[in-house]
Amino acid sequence: MLEISPEAAERLLDIMEQNGQHDHAVRFKIMGRGVEEFQYDFRAIDRRLKEEHEVESEQHGLIIWLSQQDVDDLDGAVISLSAEGGFKIDNPNPVWRDGEGREIAQLIEEKINPAVAMHGGTIYLVDIAGDTVYVRMGGGCQGCSLRNLTLKGGIDKMIREVAPHIGQVIDVTKHEQGQNPYYTGASRGESPVGAQSTD
Repeated sequence: MLEISPEAAERLLDIMEQNGQHDHAVRFKIMGRGVEEFQYDFRAIDRRLKEEHEVESEQHGLIIWLSQQDVDDLDGAVISLSAEGGFKIDNPNPVWRDGEGREIAQLIEEKINPAVAMHGGTIYLVDIAGDTVYVRMGGGCQGCSLRNLTLKGGIDKMIREVAPHIGQVIDVTKHEQGQNPYYTGASRGESPVGAQSTD
């Protein structure tokens, strides 16, 4: 199970207190996987909004929620404070168990993300299972009306070039929660990874 140091728990509780978040838990999740490191997100959430698939633990007065699918990859991980006072996460689990995952992660870091960054976006590699790649979109890509064009016309094609056996690339983003999509509504335009809308 994920652990949190007393000092890190106290810091999070202080932050929530300052923000008036009295009946809140901390939702901690793996957003994606880089070449060598996991990419994390954690934020205070109203306790009434716990989702069915989340596992709850209480440590040092702090309630933590983990997605069931992240439990194994966070087993033995520790959240603590760095010497500079920020949060750091030491996770003993391997990000990838094969070279292909690392190769796809490198493609996203070195080619795809620099391209979508032009539209304020980012792509997270969530997981690879068999011949399926799961991605999550963030920033300007989350909620963007051209997201399917970006996925099918660009990301999918680029991934298949380095991993030809991949059968599908699935977007698991909650696009309705996008706060600053690059294109909205029936916008026409060009995906930052090369495909162009013809609607």
